Amino acid sequence: EAIHREGRTHRQLKIQQADRQLKQTQKHLDGLEMTAPADGFVLHERSWMTGNKVQEGDAVYPGMPVAKVPDMSALHAKLQVDEIRAQKLKKGQRAVLSVTSLGARGLPGKVVTVAKRAVPVKRNSKVKQVEVTVSIDTTLSGLVPGLTVRAEIIVDELENAIALPRECLFQMDSLRVVYVKAGGRFEMRAVSVQKQSTDFVVLGGEVEAGEEIALREPGAELVRKGN
Repeated sequence: EAIHREGRTHRQLKIQQADRQLKQTQKHLDGLEMTAPADGFVLHERSWMTGNKVQEGDAVYPGMPVAKVPDMSALHAKLQVDEIRAQKLKKGQRAVLSVTSLGARGLPGKVVTVAKRAVPVKRNSKVKQVEVTVSIDTTLSGLVPGLTVRAEIIVDELENAIALPRECLFQMDSLRVVYVKAGGRFEMRAVSVQKQSTDFVVLGGEVEAGEEIALREPGAELVRKGN
């Protein structure tokens, strides 16, 4: 009986030790859980070392962000713009966005911030872009973080303007001219450029809506001689 009592006491001590160890382990496990302050989506941050999203097995350090829960009440799009175009952008300009995966077009937006300097698109890359943040003013369902967005930012507006492709514009000595179709031939017409972009030019009123303009310079036999 003494031996049995000693055995029971020994087993009870081991049970108590195992119970304490279990509680301590459970406490450590509970400490690994993080509860978000609000409902939403969890997005993995990018590692500054690899440039890729943080994933299982990556080394992490104190203070290093690994995930975030975005505020869905205020949606923004982050755009990458080359340095030349970024010089024309400023806070408050209107934007029109489209989300191809949702078939959504014409979503209104506004420029919120334009970065002060260009940064490499990825680590060790020589290609630099300026980050532009645009707010999205919509209640469209299905719009969640991580989608690819295309945006057109309105840098200037002209009323009753006619825009032509740059290919329509030709240099003739010191003049800029276009070729307007007149019957079976073309009439060379001097024009003035009010605004221009990489793709289009806005003229000063020398061309009217409905007129046909040559996209390439016609041969001399097709150009009507002036009086």
